[in-house]
Amino acid sequence: MARDDLHDYDLKRDLSLTPEPGGGRPAATHGPLTFVMQKHAARRLHSDLRLEMDGVYKSWAIPKGPSYDPSEKRLAVLVEDHPLEYGRFEGVIPKGEYGAGQDIVWDNGTYSPDEDGTLRFADRQAAQAQALIDLEAGKLSVRLRGRKLKGSWALVKTKQDPKSWLFFKHDDDLATTELDVLADDASVLTGVTIDDLKAGEVLPSLSGLDLPNPAEAPKAKQGNPPRSLRPMLAQSEDPAALDRRSFTGGDWLIEPKLDGIRAVATIVGGEVKLRSRNNIDLTNAYPSVVAALARQPAEALMLDGELVAPRPNGAPSFELLQQRMNLIGEGEIEQADAEIPVIYYAFDLLHIDGTDLRGSPLWLRKEYLARAVDSSAFVGVLEPIEAPPRRVFEALIAQGFEGVVAKRRGSRYVTNKRTSDWVKFKSQQTDDFVVGGFTQGNGARASTFGALVLGKFREDGALSYVGRVGSGFRDAQLDSTRALLDGLASESNPFDEEPPDAKTTSYVRPTLVVEAKFAEVTSGGQLRAPVFLRLRDDLLAGEIRADVGASPTPPSGEPRVVAQLGAAGNDALLMVDGVEVKVTNLDKEMWPGHGEIAPVTKRDLLVYYTEIAPFLLPHLADRPLTLTRFPDGVEGKSFYQKHWAQKRPAFVEPISIYSEDAQENLDFLLCNNLPTLLWLGQLADIALHVSLARAARGPGKDGQGLGTTYTDSRKRIEASLLNHPDFLLFDLDPFIAEKGSSVVEKNTLTRQGFEQTAATALWLKEILDGAGLRSFVKTSGASGIHVFVPIVRNLRYDVVRAICSTIAGALVTAHPKEVTTQFPKEKRVGK
Repeated sequence: MARDDLHDYDLKRDLSLTPEPGGGRPAATHGPLTFVMQKHAARRLHSDLRLEMDGVYKSWAIPKGPSYDPSEKRLAVLVEDHPLEYGRFEGVIPKGEYGAGQDIVWDNGTYSPDEDGTLRFADRQAAQAQALIDLEAGKLSVRLRGRKLKGSWALVKTKQDPKSWLFFKHDDDLATTELDVLADDASVLTGVTIDDLKAGEVLPSLSGLDLPNPAEAPKAKQGNPPRSLRPMLAQSEDPAALDRRSFTGGDWLIEPKLDGIRAVATIVGGEVKLRSRNNIDLTNAYPSVVAALARQPAEALMLDGELVAPRPNGAPSFELLQQRMNLIGEGEIEQADAEIPVIYYAFDLLHIDGTDLRGSPLWLRKEYLARAVDSSAFVGVLEPIEAPPRRVFEALIAQGFEGVVAKRRGSRYVTNKRTSDWVKFKSQQTDDFVVGGFTQGNGARASTFGALVLGKFREDGALSYVGRVGSGFRDAQLDSTRALLDGLASESNPFDEEPPDAKTTSYVRPTLVVEAKFAEVTSGGQLRAPVFLRLRDDLLAGEIRADVGASPTPPSGEPRVVAQLGAAGNDALLMVDGVEVKVTNLDKEMWPGHGEIAPVTKRDLLVYYTEIAPFLLPHLADRPLTLTRFPDGVEGKSFYQKHWAQKRPAFVEPISIYSEDAQENLDFLLCNNLPTLLWLGQLADIALHVSLARAARGPGKDGQGLGTTYTDSRKRIEASLLNHPDFLLFDLDPFIAEKGSSVVEKNTLTRQGFEQTAATALWLKEILDGAGLRSFVKTSGASGIHVFVPIVRNLRYDVVRAICSTIAGALVTAHPKEVTTQFPKEKRVGK
């Protein structure tokens, strides 16, 4: 970019005094033109619209900001061109400088001129040429693809002043008088608001979409979308695994699991194709969905998603969807389309306007997806839910959803493969099975069948018997299923062995797939208490495979790790949640043996950590750790370690915190996943000391408004989440003089000492109950007790300490002979 293009920009600001960018970034050569809408609190709050043209951002200041109401014509003042780097600028312009005040990226995305109804997202040169012509003519009509600004908008030059324009929404499908788009006041890049910056919050490093052009995404490839593809598939796990911290935090995105038909949508030049996961054409069956997809603002688009028939509360109903799945007649489909509306929820973006995004990370594909799709009554975008996975799972199950899907944030899209990067958790155990036959029915079911005989294909192609399912069928399903079975009748047994009750079994060609729920899979690989759920005509029988070398119900992550530890030698490389954890000296004694009690080894410690991970990891999550390491076991020397300056594995998450003593920023460790917990065990870290404050915002308003930057000054820490605990904590320690000895032992484990400590905890509970505070107890150290009282994070540490001191004082007043807050040994003997 030539500096002459930014002459007015340079003239108005001293770039040595302001954090604003100076320019120099070249424009992209592929992909659509970009736009940014910034929110700027200068002398007064206003919005700045910037449209990429000719290597710079053409810019307009809009005092009242945008409105989706077409009747609201907003003044837009043409200002100096800005460099392309301004599209990612956020911060505070210093007092005294031009435009002094706070500035955030309120929205960004891509745009195309659309005056003649033609979209040019895929042709950058043609789009830019048309935009410059329209700019010169004083009338710009643009189609915006942002998170907040979507649809067609106009910029029209007025006659009052050369720099005076009007900005308003065209009256298209997205226009509305009911949406206050400015109510969403956070940055799309960092999540901060103007008020956050005014309060002194330091901007986090960019983690959002600072490259709104998909062609600039990492691992993006140029080319046409594939004609068809088999979608990426998720592994199944037991919901108990949701309690592992590895599925929370920044590594995973949590989505609702939709009970519908998986479908890949391809839109090229307005022509839509909907295909099932096994490439069956579904296009003609869902005309309203297809019409809504055809109106999407893209010249080429490939989406992965789910066709869903919603109940009145919004939860998917497969039973409703079944009523229109197999309709063929145009009249039948038209009637069903009106009576049982279906919505296509897109959850992944694979291709857009000549750019293949399957190699790009999932979180980035999600960002582009949210901008690329215009939601309507028949097309929506499935957004991740930012809350603890267990809470999301239970809330969705209560609403009638199947469960959740956890997706690794950085995963690429792998076609036709079941991968551990996507993991599904359902409220009940279900699976898909191949029908190899049916048994004779009795009584009312004599004319249909008694049960379906089920199996799964092994890798060698043989069909293994897994059980029979006879319950769960409605009367109409019995008749229609029997008609399907008669059409598949066979004299040959398709199973590798003769199934039970073979004499009353009629065999069929193994091409029919059904889904059933069940209580469990026995050690012999048989289903216990199966119940029929539905026919799966969207699946091919050959896809239904038995797990190789494992029981049909795969164990959760913890048992797999325990099995690896049990089989390992003295050193091993464990595979844990998709990453490798190196462990050594597994047979080293950490606790000595006593009499017939065997020593406890490092292997035993790691097994223990693995087994308690579902309970321990939520307690450790996002809390800076202080380690107590015992490299030679508990009887050897130990040492504390607060800061971590050494090399660490990539899965171990650090947090940088300012140290007033050291006058510098130091790294602490967070234990947010099972691999990290095992790595700490490998370091012989037996005591895990955590902060009472968490370095992460919670769901809803929990922790909102508090800073998330902990570096460079004490002031930042005091204004941050780490200065706002989410517990009151009471630490109760026995202090008993050994009988017949003048030696005072702190924390000696004796029955007398622990009984007195337990009694004290109950006295404390009476006070807390009287104040309406709910409390929880856990053992601590060698012989103590901790009492936790959860609180909302709106109190500083000094206030929390004062509250605890007040309550502790009341406890001492009520029981002065048994309880003290005095620390000197001589003042607390026996208390």
